[in-house]
Amino acid sequence: MKYRTTTKQAWLTAHGTFVDEFISPELEATLPARWIPRSQAVRSGSVEVADRTAVREPQLFDSPVASVGVGVDGEPVLQLELPGGGTYDQVDIVATHRRTHTRSVLPVTVTGAADPSEVGATLVGIVTVGALEPLCAASGAIDLAIARTVDGHRGPEVRLQARIEGSGLFDPEVDPELFSGKWYATPQGNLSLRIPRKSQAAF
Repeated sequence: MKYRTTTKQAWLTAHGTFVDEFISPELEATLPARWIPRSQAVRSGSVEVADRTAVREPQLFDSPVASVGVGVDGEPVLQLELPGGGTYDQVDIVATHRRTHTRSVLPVTVTGAADPSEVGATLVGIVTVGALEPLCAASGAIDLAIARTVDGHRGPEVRLQARIEGSGLFDPEVDPELFSGKWYATPQGNLSLRIPRKSQAAF
């Protein structure tokens, strides 16, 4: 909410009356996950709560862009572009094998901006590609999602977007032939990994 505090407070007061009258807590609970914090912020009538909710929303709900790069030890890593505005309590990659439905939760290390609380800053999430190896024993596709916790709020699982602009999915230092599996963007632009039949991805 990029307005003066007095303007924000007037807006919250006006809309808070509507929320109190027409959106009961029971109805609020049925709203899409992204809208519930908005409704709660308006109901609170607090400019501070509304401002923090506005910053936290993209941190929890936006789909980060992912690419495959090289870590400090020379190993392939997934690099995620995460919105700043505050620190993350927890960030996880949730990898799901599409055929076997096997799931693996991989913790992400968040680094990057000098001031992670700066709104508009971009943080970097790193997870070692080799952590996916246990899922790669069976052929098929592995879909990658992300789940984040900010200020004690756990966001939903959201698919990772594959970088398809600029340098593309792979950093120049990465040789795609290192993998017998194939990283690719789905028609929706999501990042997935295809494991060939009778083969296991090499990491």
